[in-house]
Amino acid sequence: MLFLVRARGLEPSGERHAAPLTTRGFSPTYWRYLAFAALAVMGFAHFALIAFRFAADNVVAPATIPLLFALAMGVDAGAAYLVAFSILIELASLALLARVLRAAPRAGA
Repeated sequence: MLFLVRARGLEPSGERHAAPLTTRGFSPTYWRYLAFAALAVMGFAHFALIAFRFAADNVVAPATIPLLFALAMGVDAGAAYLVAFSILIELASLALLARVLRAAPRAGA
């Protein structure tokens, strides 16, 4: 707050000079980002909301909801291991490709 009070005193005149806002639409970059963000979060629902619906609609017994949560976390952990393993395989293949390219004879040599 002290910084804001101090910065307020640094303005040369008492009146505020705001640039006129002239927007006629959003750039294509914005729309691509918005599309990515919408697709990235589509289908994500917090487990508390899902558990509430399960309990409210009597889909499963209330005692099994924590078991379903544990199952979901286990599946998530397994997927994380698969993704990490695939990244390690990709890095190893890139290292092998770099070795092969260094060892290959040059065309002009």
